[in-house]
Amino acid sequence: MKKALKKALFIDRDGTLIVEPPVDMQVDSLAKLEFVPGAISALKVLRGLDFELVMATNQDGLGTDSFPEEDFRIPQEKMLRTLAGEGVLFDDMLIDRTFESDGAPTRKPRTGMFGRYTGGGYDLAASYVVGDRATDILLARNLGARGILFAQETAGRRMLREAGAEEACVLISDSWSEIAEYIRRGERRVVVTRETRETRITVRLDLDGKGFGGVSADRPAAGTGSGSVESGTDTGNRVGTGADNGPDDNRADTGNTTKGIRSHTDDMTSSDRAGAKNPAGEWNDAGRNSGDGNGDSDNNSDGRNGDNRNRDDGNDNSRINDSSSDERNDDNGNGDNRNCGDGISTGLRFLDHMLAQIAHHGGVALEVEARGDLDIDEHHTMEDVAIVLGKAIDRALGSKAGIGRYGFALPMDDCRALVLLDFGGRIDFEWDAEFRRERVGDVPTEMFRHFFHSLCCAARCNLQIAAKGDNDHHKAEAIFKAFARALRMAVARSGFGYDIPSSKGVL
Repeated sequence: MKKALKKALFIDRDGTLIVEPPVDMQVDSLAKLEFVPGAISALKVLRGLDFELVMATNQDGLGTDSFPEEDFRIPQEKMLRTLAGEGVLFDDMLIDRTFESDGAPTRKPRTGMFGRYTGGGYDLAASYVVGDRATDILLARNLGARGILFAQETAGRRMLREAGAEEACVLISDSWSEIAEYIRRGERRVVVTRETRETRITVRLDLDGKGFGGVSADRPAAGTGSGSVESGTDTGNRVGTGADNGPDDNRADTGNTTKGIRSHTDDMTSSDRAGAKNPAGEWNDAGRNSGDGNGDSDNNSDGRNGDNRNRDDGNDNSRINDSSSDERNDDNGNGDNRNCGDGISTGLRFLDHMLAQIAHHGGVALEVEARGDLDIDEHHTMEDVAIVLGKAIDRALGSKAGIGRYGFALPMDDCRALVLLDFGGRIDFEWDAEFRRERVGDVPTEMFRHFFHSLCCAARCNLQIAAKGDNDHHKAEAIFKAFARALRMAVARSGFGYDIPSSKGVL
C-alpha cells in the first residue's frame, strides 16, 4: 500500500499574518507586532482541515547589521506564542535571509527552501500558497500549487497582471474569513473513481452544491490532473485542481467550474469525460485535463478477485478503508426521464432515478458514471456505486468539523421511511424493510439493502433504515429520499464555527 500524499498550506508572514510596517517593511520589535484582522480566527479554521501549516517568508538580510537576529526573534516568538494559545501550531517554518539582489535559489518565488515538499510526498496540486505579493503567487505556480492573493481585488488583479501570475491565482481577497471559507468549501468537493475487474465507477460530489447533474463551484479553475488506472485496485490518487483562469471577475464566463475541487481519485482518468457539459455550474472536463498532480497514493488492493467476487456483502473493511443542478425533479421526484441520463448514468434506470433523489433532496451536487458487468447481473454495479458514493461522502466530510453529524427522515404516499444517520466514524448498519416484488423497474429489490450496507461501510457511518408501506416503488423511493434528507441534515455546517461535533473532541 502506498502512503497517502499530504497537503500543505504555505502561508506568508509579513503583510499576510501580521501587518507589515509601511516605513521600513520590517517587524523588528514588539511595538511593531500586529496581527492582520481575522488572521487568527481563520488559522483556527484552517488548522481543522487536512493540511500541514507551513510559514514561508522572505526576511531581507536577517542576521546582518541591518536586521539583527535578536530583533527578529523577539516578535517572532511572541507571534508564535499568541498563535499557540489559540491552538494554531505551524508544522514547519521556512525563512529565507537573503536580499532580492542576491538571486538566491531559496528566496521566494524560487523553490530552493521547499525541497521537503517537492520530493513526491505532497500533493502540491491540492495545496495552497497564501500571500500578499505577486512573488507568493509565482511561488504557487513554481510549486504547482494554487495561489491565493491577500489583497484588495482591483489592486491585486493589477499586481498579478503586471507579474504575469494570473494563471496561478484562484482567489484574490483581503478578507481572511473569505479565504478560510474558500479553502474549507473546496475540501467538500471530491472526485472518486474505482475500477475493478467488473466495474468502473466515478462519483463527483459537492456537499455544498445543489441537486444532481453538475458539481458546481463559485469560480472556474483550469482543472485537475489524472491518475493511472490499475484494474482491480483502489488507488487514492489525490489530484488537486489546476490553476484558475486568473483573478478576473469574468472567469465565470469560461464555464470551467471546478474551483477548489479536491479531486481525490481512485484510479482517475479525467480524459474519459471529454466533451462533458460547459454551462456555468457544471463540469468542464476538457479543462480538467490541463491540471497537474499525478500522485498515486493509497493503493489499497481491491480484494475482489477470483472467487471472492460473489461474497455475501462485499464490505470487508480492508477493501473500503481508503479512501448543481438545475433541479429538474419536482418534490415528488417524478421529473421526466432526462434526469436519469444527464449527470447520473449507471446503466440501471431505476438506480439513476434513486440517485437523482439523493442529489435533489440531499441538497448536494452529484454526478455518477458507472460501467459494469450488467450482462451478468446488477450486483457488482450497484455494490460498487454504493462503495464509491460512500467513499466520496467520507472524503468530502474531511475532519467533519462543523457538521451537523446526525440526520433523519420522511413519509411518502402510503409509505413511511425512517433513516437515522450518524457520521461519528463507527460503522453500524440496521435494516428493517421488506419488499414483495422481485424487482422495481430494472433493479432487484434484494439489492436495496445491500446498496445501503455497502454505502454505510464505505462512508464509515452508523446507518439505520426502516420502511413500511404497500407499494414497493414508493417504499424504495421513500428510503432513498429519507436517506437524502438525513444526509442533508448531517453534512450541513453550522456557520463559521469549526468545532468537532463530539463531546470527545474527536471523531
